[in-house]
Amino acid sequence: MLSTNIEKNTPGRGMLMYIKDSLKYSPFNIKNIKFEEHILCDVDVGHNKKILIGSLYRSPSGTEENFEQLCQLFKESTKLRFTQVILFGDLNLPQIDWNTCSTCNNEDSKDFKFIETVRDCYLFQHVTSPTRGRGSDNPSVIDLVFTSEEEVINALHINPPLGKSDHSVIVLDCDISTSSENQKKTRYKYDKGDYSKLAELLNIDWDTQFSDCTNNVEAQWCKFKNIFDRSIEETIPIKVINRTGKRKQDPKHTIPLNKKALSKIKRKERLWTRYLNTRDGEAYKEYCRARNQVRTLTRKITKQFEKQIAQQVKENPKKFWKYARSKTKTKNSIPDLFKDDDYTESTKSDKEKANILADFFTSVFTVEGDGEMPHLDKIDVPPLETMTIYTDKVKKKLDKLNISKSPGPDGVHPRVLKEVSKSLCIPLAKIFDTSIRTGQIPEDWKCAYITAIFKKGNRKVAGNYRPVSLTSIICKLMESIVREEIIEHMKRNKLFSKKQFGFISGRSTVLQLLQVLDKWTEILDMGGCVDTIYCDFMKAFDKVPHLRLLHKLEKYQITGQISRWIRSFLLGRKQRVIVNGEKSEWKDVTSGIPQGSVLGPILFVLYINDMPDVTSIGTDTYLFADDTKAFRGIYKQSDCAKLQTDIHALQEWSDKWLLRFHPEKCKAMRIGKSRVEKWDYSLKEGLPPMEYVDSEKDIGVVIDNKLSFNQHISEKINKSNSIMGILRRTMEYMDCTTFKLLYTALVRPHLEYANQVWCPHLKKHIESIENVQRRASKQIPGLSHLSYEERLRKIKLPTLAYRRSRGDMIELYKILTGKYDEDVSNFLRTRDDSTTRGHQYKLFKTRARLDLRKYSFTQRTVKIWNNLPSKVVSAPTIKQFESRLDKFWENQPRKYDYSQDIQMITNTTGHDQVNESSDEELTAEASYGDLQSEEDL
Repeated sequence: MLSTNIEKNTPGRGMLMYIKDSLKYSPFNIKNIKFEEHILCDVDVGHNKKILIGSLYRSPSGTEENFEQLCQLFKESTKLRFTQVILFGDLNLPQIDWNTCSTCNNEDSKDFKFIETVRDCYLFQHVTSPTRGRGSDNPSVIDLVFTSEEEVINALHINPPLGKSDHSVIVLDCDISTSSENQKKTRYKYDKGDYSKLAELLNIDWDTQFSDCTNNVEAQWCKFKNIFDRSIEETIPIKVINRTGKRKQDPKHTIPLNKKALSKIKRKERLWTRYLNTRDGEAYKEYCRARNQVRTLTRKITKQFEKQIAQQVKENPKKFWKYARSKTKTKNSIPDLFKDDDYTESTKSDKEKANILADFFTSVFTVEGDGEMPHLDKIDVPPLETMTIYTDKVKKKLDKLNISKSPGPDGVHPRVLKEVSKSLCIPLAKIFDTSIRTGQIPEDWKCAYITAIFKKGNRKVAGNYRPVSLTSIICKLMESIVREEIIEHMKRNKLFSKKQFGFISGRSTVLQLLQVLDKWTEILDMGGCVDTIYCDFMKAFDKVPHLRLLHKLEKYQITGQISRWIRSFLLGRKQRVIVNGEKSEWKDVTSGIPQGSVLGPILFVLYINDMPDVTSIGTDTYLFADDTKAFRGIYKQSDCAKLQTDIHALQEWSDKWLLRFHPEKCKAMRIGKSRVEKWDYSLKEGLPPMEYVDSEKDIGVVIDNKLSFNQHISEKINKSNSIMGILRRTMEYMDCTTFKLLYTALVRPHLEYANQVWCPHLKKHIESIENVQRRASKQIPGLSHLSYEERLRKIKLPTLAYRRSRGDMIELYKILTGKYDEDVSNFLRTRDDSTTRGHQYKLFKTRARLDLRKYSFTQRTVKIWNNLPSKVVSAPTIKQFESRLDKFWENQPRKYDYSQDIQMITNTTGHDQVNESSDEELTAEASYGDLQSEEDL
């Protein structure tokens, strides 16, 4: 190890940076940066890859000018063309919460300005645990690590201080290599297939083929698969892929080039070779002309290719992410995993990784005993015993396949199924019919390839990954037909719990959260508080016991052939994990439902469908698949006792059905303030009380105990900013059209998910959210000098505040006009006076005491909705409603000027109660439609 040689008059005096002597490095300076304490170093790690590493220190008593120079240093360092940028040091900004990348200080504080600087640079900060503690002072996070790509850090460890220092030692495990082992693979070129010939080969007499196995689905499948595979070999060409350890930088390895471009590239290479042999000046000039021609042509092709990606991003987002990965400087793969709990020995190959993960995924399965099933009373409804498979239905399913999906273990690609659906629908319908009649499915359909998806924590620990199954596409078609029959049976007989919102059409996460929030704010407005219990199942989808699940199906009268088919679908399954092409040994699946299957989610919903019934009146239990929360309004101590009794009832249900809650992950949260003492809730007697938390993620929205949504807004800003950083690093040519397509498809949805629930009314939140779009729109060349409003008008992109108002109206339209399931969407109060002018869906607004209630969805939207003309709200479809609403609000100045929204919030909410007032009073209130009349539509 050796230290950098820093002169006394250069920035960073008194600082040392040690670099391994096997690495090539050199000190690096950025012109016109006068930040006092920093060292920058250019490190060459080989393969034409250079990393900028910087060590920084900011004194807590530093000047404002020095702080501005620090921010400028961050901005300038990320503009440089380095493979990676890694900056670390003690910046003495303890009041920033790096878990949420937010601060409680105002917009003029250093903390807020530095957060915005980090976001402007699209950097990632990795340290979230305290790094400094002294005496009785609260531990703080002041030693920080920033990188230009999130995946560059595999693991981060906070170790004890050295010597007398009060700063912890931070150890990073960085992945800066882009190399991989040499691999040779073969792939079918489905885009070059002769599908006309394939259709002819498959258009045979399948009755004759299956004549000797009319009741044997395994034999039918084997015959079909043999004919199908032979036909594929004749009609689909094969290409060989050689993946070498060194990533080539030639454009032809990232974008598809035409013959003209490839020819010019080869000519350029020949001219370069000629110049090296002759050292002739004319040869060099000829090479330069060829080089410039190649560069011009590849730039044009790249621009066209990126435009094509942007145009297809909604239908085929995988194409964009594949292109983004080709531009990523780090490989986002599974690192070496620990073999034991002591974290001492690690895997050495992808095969070992696959087996370690396979062992972990199978270790969580439930062992179901041979005892009697819990007693259940069957519901008196007509049974669902069998179904008929029609050829037309199979063809419709084939025509709707997404060709970008990967094939399962049987190797049948969805592109082929869709292209020759007319020829395949007949044999597949026969196989499906035999499968239902016999209650059996082919063995290939019971096999799954598992992809390990990283969740959070240390990437080297197998327990921090979750499995996703890749199963047969054809089996998924069969599953979707069975699923539709089950859902229709459950809906027809109204068997779904009104508290279950997962995987059921007409019920959504937003609808559930709006109902829950309406109840919470009503309780708070009445002077109570809400105790909410968030329950977490242990590996829920992997632990569902098969026999008990089949027993539950009998309760809902799902019997006969369909019950036997589901039994065959669940029992005898196998899975194996794949890591970088290496496969683990096959493992038996003894419980659970395949994650990634079509039928699995609805089976899970049926399994826990009766769980909300065990709680008493006054305690609401809401489900979204396995996400469970139970809450009750608390006005006195006895309300806490009743909630505790209901928690015990939920625990008894989980014990009976072998789907147990995780004691350490079940949390309690008190929303609002109350004089009632907090209750020590526990799952059952003898267990430690649940931990009270200040916030919890609830089906995608972070709920805090003040319903301020501060943390959620920060997380959404950070996520959106992260994806925008990927866009900036990936796309070389970003015009207005390309930006708008990519931004609206990949970035903006993160800022709009469930915004009807967390819609902000504070200026700092509105501006922080709008800043994401402000900095994103600056990435378009030629527009950065324009004001934010001018850029939006140029791109024709509304403000996010305007989009939130539009989203509110769309959600109200879906609720009030029956686009949602009417059994779970009747929580709004409509006006029953039919004599007033206007539309028939006018809402009644109750008086609200607290701002929490006034700014909630059911209150803030009433005046705006009531002032929409009947021509808009009477639209027959959601698309037509959106179109009419956009036309009605077309000339609103606030469409591109969000500053008006702050005043608009004040105008559209107030202490007055909207009662049976005259239409003159209603139209006098502030509305979004003042600039256009109904006739203009």
